[in-house]
Amino acid sequence: MGGLVSKETYVLARQDSAFQALSQRFYSIVFLAKPHRGPDSAQQRSNLVHALLPHGSKSYVGDLERGIGALQSINDESRHYSDSLQLRSFYETLKTTVGMNSVLLVGQATATLGYQSEKIALMNASHRNICKFETPWDPNFIIVRNALLSYVDNITERLMVA
Repeated sequence: MGGLVSKETYVLARQDSAFQALSQRFYSIVFLAKPHRGPDSAQQRSNLVHALLPHGSKSYVGDLERGIGALQSINDESRHYSDSLQLRSFYETLKTTVGMNSVLLVGQATATLGYQSEKIALMNASHRNICKFETPWDPNFIIVRNALLSYVDNITERLMVA
């Protein structure tokens, strides 16, 4: 849900003049297997919910369903404010064990926004370990680190020009 919180925070800051200073501090957002569009089917939704909340359900999980609730609203609004951001969406390529099955929870189609400023990259990881790195030499860590470093370089350059 962190991706939703990040997008919504940015949109609200852009919409409210009291938070303009905050919105101007956003340069980039990196998403790690964030299901921007929600699952493609009821079965995928069930798999995602089961994987994320194996010990019970929360009412907000229904918003993960494609095309409804907060998910759709946040995606619709963020599109109008994303032009000044550098976006990177990573998607998983390994299946996650959910009950008796192994499924790809957040593949490329679900994990990407389709925005002009978005860069897309894959990670050789499942949903449960997409942000867990064994060592600083882990290939997935290097991919994320390099993306972050490129954004730091871009931010530094923008600040020096300003």
